[in-house]
Order: sequence, then structure tokens, then C-alpha cells
Amino acid sequence: MKFKVEFILSIIGTVLFGLLSLGSIAFVSLFRLFLHNEMDNRSFKTPEDAQRFDIASQTFLSLVVVSIIATIIGIVLCVMLKKEKGIMASSIVAIVISGISLLWLISVIPAALLLIASIMALSRRNKQSDARIEESF
Repeated sequence: MKFKVEFILSIIGTVLFGLLSLGSIAFVSLFRLFLHNEMDNRSFKTPEDAQRFDIASQTFLSLVVVSIIATIIGIVLCVMLKKEKGIMASSIVAIVISGISLLWLISVIPAALLLIASIMALSRRNKQSDARIEESF
């Protein structure tokens, strides 16, 4: 297997994104349950308090969506690295998703690992094509 380091980095990043997804899903469901219980008890002092909780819930829901997308793309990248086919397209998509995750500061470590693995996979040189280029000069 030619892309061993990239494969290991993408596996680690994908597993961390998966754990983040599961944790975020659990947190969002508990948060919404708490929100509905508090609205039933009318413990919010103002409607703005309820709106703040709703905005926080929406934010965590977007975290879940991006983490699930990053997990799926990480799995696709791992499969492509294992098969050593379609690496360029899957690496570019993984770079985009990792960049979005880093911009939103969602999960810096898994996004950085996936980004590094994708860049390494894109920048790996083929020794046969390098030899042909040197022969032409």
C-alpha cells in the first residue's frame, strides 16, 4: 500500500469526526429535551431567553451536520486511499470539508488530520512519471 501514512491519518481523523458526531447528536437531543421541559414549566423569564436556547440548539445541529458529512467524506477518502484510485477527487473534497470545519472551529484536530492526509495524498509524486520527465531533458 503506497499511501500508508495518509490512510492512517485519515482513519484517525474520521474516527474523531465520528465520535464528535455521536457526541453532538446526544448533546442536541438532551438540549432539546431540556428546552421543551423548560418551555412547559415557563421558567424562561423573557422570550429572548427561549430564543437564545433555540439559536444554541440550531448551532449544535449545524455542528452535527458538518461532522456527519466530514465523517462520510473521511470514510470515502480512506476507501480511495486503500484502493489507490480516485485519490485526487476525494482529496480535494476532503480538503474543502476540512477547511470548512477549520473555519468554523468545529473540531480542529480531526479537521487538521484530514487536511494533512489529503494534502499529502495530492502531493505524492509518481516515481515513474518523474523518470520520464528527466529522460526528456
